[in-house]
Amino acid sequence: MRKTIELKPHSSIIALAFYNSGLAYGALGDYQQEINNYTKALEVKPDFTMAYFNRGVSYGSLGNHHQAIKDYTKSIELKPDYANAYNNRGSDYFKLGNYQQAIQDFKIAAKLGNTYSQEALIKMGKKW
Repeated sequence: MRKTIELKPHSSIIALAFYNSGLAYGALGDYQQEINNYTKALEVKPDFTMAYFNRGVSYGSLGNHHQAIKDYTKSIELKPDYANAYNNRGSDYFKLGNYQQAIQDFKIAAKLGNTYSQEALIKMGKKW
C-alpha cells in the first residue's frame, strides 16, 4: 500500500510569491492589484515588514495617505530602525498637513541615515 505525502509549502515562500507579484503589478502601475497581492502576502506572513512598507507606498500612490501611514507604522513596529519607513510616513503626514509629526519622523529617519529626510530638514531649516 502506497502512502501519499502531502507537502505543505512554507508560508514564507508563499508570502514571497505574493510579494513578488505585487512588485510586478506596481511596476505596471496597477497599484490596486499591487495592494491586493501585498495583502495576501500579509495574510500568510503577518510579520512581513517589506510587504507593509510597499503596500504603504502603493496606498500613498493612490492618495490614501491615512492607510499608507498605518502600514508604515506597522513596518516601524516590526523594524524600529527602518529609516525609509519613517521617511515615507513623514512624507504622508506632510501631505496631510500634519507638519509637526512629519518633522518628527524626518528627524528620526535623518538620524538613522536617510538622506531624503536629511535634505528635507535642511530645506526647512531644521536640525536633527
